[in-house]
Amino acid sequence: VSPIPKRTAVSIALFSLNHARLHPKQLPLRSLLRRSGQNQELPAYFASEQIADLHQANPHIGDLRRHLNQHEVHRELRMKPQAAWDTAKTEKRSVLRPVPRCAWWPFVWSQRTEIRVGDDGRVPIGAQRFRLEVPPRTKVVLCQHPSGHYSVLAAQPSHTNKPQILFSNLPKTNPAL
Repeated sequence: VSPIPKRTAVSIALFSLNHARLHPKQLPLRSLLRRSGQNQELPAYFASEQIADLHQANPHIGDLRRHLNQHEVHRELRMKPQAAWDTAKTEKRSVLRPVPRCAWWPFVWSQRTEIRVGDDGRVPIGAQRFRLEVPPRTKVVLCQHPSGHYSVLAAQPSHTNKPQILFSNLPKTNPAL
């Protein structure tokens, strides 16, 4: 099997980007490129990075967005987005706030459901059952996070107590609070 020439590979990727139904994880690439008007520059970028399909293009979203924000003038702001953001931060008028140092924060945006531990000491999480170190028939709180991960808490959130996590498959990203 002979490899696809670069020009053809770029054309295929560009055609798929503009005309195919994309997986939801691929939609940011399309929206980023439409927003930036980089559809004319995309073939050259694909060729220089040896990108032949969308799966190879997705990891480049961050680099393309950084380039766009640092070098391209926004048509409404009439300045570079990164400069606008830096100005807003120095003037303390940014909308984004740092994540609060609160032990409950990872559970704020989760969907919480009270469930009972089964007679065998297990709770259903997704399609599996996991054993918890609590007595059978105890009420616990199952948290489904927006990321698709699950946690099980001993009680609902409260201002007076820290969370007692009985189970979690969340990745460890923040140090213990």
